[in-house]
Amino acid sequence: MLQRKTAVIYGAGGSVGRAVARAFAENGACVHLAGRNHSAVQALADELTGSGLSASAAALDVTDAVATGEHARSVVDVDGRIDIAFTAVTYDEVQGTPLHELPVDDVERTLSVAARSHMHTVQAVAPHMIKQRDGVVQTMVGYGPPHPLMGSTALAWQLVEAMYRQYAVELGPSGVRVQWFRTGGFRESIVDAPDYGSTYAGDTSTPELLASLDEATALGRVPSVNDAGSFAAFAASAAGRSLTAAGFNMTSGAVSDKTTRPGTARRQGKCGLVISSWRAETAARHWRRPSSAASPGRSPARPVSARAAPAKTMPPSMRSTSRTHRPVNADLPRPTAPEVTTRDRRAAGLVPLRAVLSDRPQNPCLPGP
Repeated sequence: MLQRKTAVIYGAGGSVGRAVARAFAENGACVHLAGRNHSAVQALADELTGSGLSASAAALDVTDAVATGEHARSVVDVDGRIDIAFTAVTYDEVQGTPLHELPVDDVERTLSVAARSHMHTVQAVAPHMIKQRDGVVQTMVGYGPPHPLMGSTALAWQLVEAMYRQYAVELGPSGVRVQWFRTGGFRESIVDAPDYGSTYAGDTSTPELLASLDEATALGRVPSVNDAGSFAAFAASAAGRSLTAAGFNMTSGAVSDKTTRPGTARRQGKCGLVISSWRAETAARHWRRPSSAASPGRSPARPVSARAAPAKTMPPSMRSTSRTHRPVNADLPRPTAPEVTTRDRRAAGLVPLRAVLSDRPQNPCLPGP
């Protein structure tokens, strides 16, 4: 899928970075591994090259903008381009303390590391991708509803997603796709996870924790990092050429994405700009009620043609004796509403009121019956 592609994996020493690098290399990409732990990324590069795959390793701290930019330029000097950039770094998070008790310095450090890491990596590769009018920027981000004692971690997740949404709309016109993968945790990363300074670290054994997480998913199993690597390779390939500006749910159904209620249309701009068929029926209910039958507590509805026309003059209390306040169009004929006949209604496909289900919800943006 990724033959003749050049990929840079930042944070390749971690469990997610290793899996993504391995998947990219196995699918034909030349991978450049970068991470703070040089021995870990070098060991992975040796493993890949020993299997006949193309890989190189470099020690890199992505919070250093100059070093990150120089590394990207060195990759271009060797391979001539950068097609894929995957960032899988941690942000020095602190968990286990309520946010209102967490020191501000801890929050600032986490958000600063998250912002710098992604800004430096994207700023390093984006100019090359824009020049070649092709490229993919990817990352992995935590995902899920708010949960107590998440500390600065959840804030970093939201920050990264917001940044990637912005990157997507700004880099898209240059042919650069931006994708992020949402995870509630992978089996391997949970086993090897640091405690992030959590006060409850060690309260649950690993087998017990994995069993509870498996039970919480719709598929009955927590995803593997190999699942993440395989999907990242697919999304970066030509088969995913239309995938951008999107977060992909990789929680095995532990977190269900919101969906639009079936039978309704999304509102775009002003209310009623997009309207479904049942809303069109609802919009016409104010004149479809037979004039001979009145609802309890309501006066009989009149046909459109029988309704009173708007007053042609202002009320006496609002009139002025001075011509200075006379409207300039006061002498022009007033427009009248066109006659709506039963034939017109039938031609428009409107059905009698008795065919409309009484329990259908009323569109709040349209006049009631």
